[in-house]
Amino acid sequence: MKSANLITTCEGYEALSALGRTPEGPLKAHEIKTLLSLCHRMIQQNCTLEDFNGFYIGYSIQQIGKEFDLLKFTKNKILNIELKTDLFVEDKEEKILRQMRTNHYYLNALASDITILTYVENDSFYLYLADKDTFEKVSDSYAAQQMKQAIEDTAFLPDQHFLPSTYFISPYGNTDKFIHSQYFLTTAQNAIKKEIMDGYENKEYTIYTLQASTGTGKTLLLYDLAKELISLDQHIRILHTQSLNQGQQILIQQYHWDIWSIYTCSLSSVFDHTQFLLIDEAQLLTKSQINLILSLSFEKQIPVLFSYDPIQEQYRSHTFDLAAYIQQKEPMIKVYQSKLTNKIRINKEMADFIDNFMKIHSHPDTRPYQNITIEYLTDTGTLQNYTHMLEEEGFIVIPMHSLSLKSLTGEEYKKAALILDQDYYYEQDVLHSKSHHEEVLYEVITRVMNELKLIVVANADLYEKLLQIVQSPTSSC
Repeated sequence: MKSANLITTCEGYEALSALGRTPEGPLKAHEIKTLLSLCHRMIQQNCTLEDFNGFYIGYSIQQIGKEFDLLKFTKNKILNIELKTDLFVEDKEEKILRQMRTNHYYLNALASDITILTYVENDSFYLYLADKDTFEKVSDSYAAQQMKQAIEDTAFLPDQHFLPSTYFISPYGNTDKFIHSQYFLTTAQNAIKKEIMDGYENKEYTIYTLQASTGTGKTLLLYDLAKELISLDQHIRILHTQSLNQGQQILIQQYHWDIWSIYTCSLSSVFDHTQFLLIDEAQLLTKSQINLILSLSFEKQIPVLFSYDPIQEQYRSHTFDLAAYIQQKEPMIKVYQSKLTNKIRINKEMADFIDNFMKIHSHPDTRPYQNITIEYLTDTGTLQNYTHMLEEEGFIVIPMHSLSLKSLTGEEYKKAALILDQDYYYEQDVLHSKSHHEEVLYEVITRVMNELKLIVVANADLYEKLLQIVQSPTSSC
C-alpha cells in the first residue's frame, strides 16, 4: 500500500460516482463523504494541496486486521485522523474514546509522539489525551496546524514496522500485562468472544468449538474469556492438555485461577465445582477422553469450550475434525462453531516457512527468509560448544530428540535453535520422523516467534532439503 493525496483521492471517487460506478478502495461511501467534508474545512483553514499529501488511507495492519482511516508518518511523529459521520449523543463519547485508546496502543509501538484526532462530520475535531485517557474538543485551526506540521517521511514503510509479534500478548509469557488487560483483542477475537458470552449468559446448554491454527491467538482469546467470566463471579476451570508452565503457575498461585493439567487430574472429576470448562489445545485429547468429557458435560449440563488446532494430515497421523466429531457423536447437543484464521503470534515469514518445512512447496512465495538459518554439524563436541554460544546470545536451544508431548508446556520462544538429528527425513516432500516425533516438532516450531535456527546434526540428506526450502525462489518470502 502506498500513501496518497486526500484531495486527488476524493476527486477520483467523485468522478467515478458521477459515472454511476462504485469506486473501489479502502473507504466506504459514507467515509468518503466525511473525508470530503474534512478536506473542505481544512481548505478553509488555508491548508495547501501539499498538506493533504502523504496519507495512508484505510491502512490495515497485516495479519491483525486493525484499520486506521488516515495515517501520516513523519520523521519523529505519527498523525492519525479517524472519520465519523454524525454520532448519537448518548454513545458518541464511548465510541470515540474506545477507538482512540485502541489506536494509541498500536501506534505507540512505532513512535512516542502521536497525535490522534477524530473528525465528526457536522460537529468538530476531538483530540486524544493519552496521559489522561480522555479527549477534548479542538478547533479546526488546531487540526489544520497538525496537518501543516506533518511532513511525510517518504522512506517510512509501515508494513515493515507494524510487526504482529509486537502486539501479541501471551497469558503465559506476559502474565502481568494479561492480568492488567494491557492488550487488545482483534476484531475476529472480539466477535467470537461476544458470541460465546451471549450464549453462556442465555444459559442455554451448548458445546463451543474454537478452530484455529497455531499463532492466531486462540489461547489468548480463551484466557481473556476466562478472565471476563471470572470477573462476573463465575466458577471457571481451564483444562490444559500439556504440562503446566510457569505463567499458568503464576495464575494459579497469585490469582487463584482454576487450571488443571490433563496429566495430573482425573477427568471424571473435571466438572466438579465449575460452571464452564475451557479446554486449550484440545487436539491433543484422545477420542476416549473427548467421549468422556462430552458424556459428563451432557449429564451435568455444563458447557465446554474446545479450543483446538485443525492441523493438516501430514503434520499429525491421528488428526480429525473435532467439531464434526462432536456433532456426529452427540447429535442432540447444540454445537457453536467458530474459527480464527489470521496468524498474529508469528510473522508471515515464519508462518510461510513452517508450512514449507512440514511439506516442501506447500506455501510458494517470493521473499527470502531473513530470520531463519539452516546450519550443519557432525561432531557432538562442537555441537555442545556451539549451543553454549547460542544460549549466551539469547537463543533457547532445544534438542528435539529429548522432547515428548507430555514435556511440552505451550510456552513461546522469541529466539530458538532446534537440533535435528538423523531421526528426521523427507518422503515425497513431507517431513517424517523415525520415532514419530513430527507432532512434537510441529508443536515446538510453531511457538518460535522471531528468529529460528535449525541445526542439522550428521544428516546430510535433511540438510540438503532444508537448504532447498530457504534458497529456492519458489519458497522465499
